[in-house]
Amino acid sequence: MEADPTHVGHRNKNARITDDVFGVLAGEKEGFTNKAEGEISYVPVADANQILGYLWWSDEENAAGFRPRPAAGPPAFNAASLWTEGLSKKEHKGLSPSQVVAELIPHHGGSVAGRAHQDPPLQAANLAVLTEIAQR
Repeated sequence: MEADPTHVGHRNKNARITDDVFGVLAGEKEGFTNKAEGEISYVPVADANQILGYLWWSDEENAAGFRPRPAAGPPAFNAASLWTEGLSKKEHKGLSPSQVVAELIPHHGGSVAGRAHQDPPLQAANLAVLTEIAQR
């Protein structure tokens, strides 16, 4: 008998993975959300060849995450996974997003995940603006 596709627990092999996956990685289980409506701070993350994406945060909205740059290809999505994992570590519980980012920037990343620029952070009006920047 063929499996009922409406049965709970059945996964559609053509199902699309959504940003919600990155939401969990971005620290939601530890208190951060991966959505921000207001102004955010961000820094570029680059490897030796290109900008892989942008590490972003908002203390006001208790939000943080990573926006990969699709033009950078698979390395950008690998970096997104590693940086969002860093944001969600249990030892960061109770810290603000900016405090967590300040701890990660000097010590996190490397050849696979890229390094975050240590210059003063840039500002974007909201996450949608940063998403547009990442599309370039």
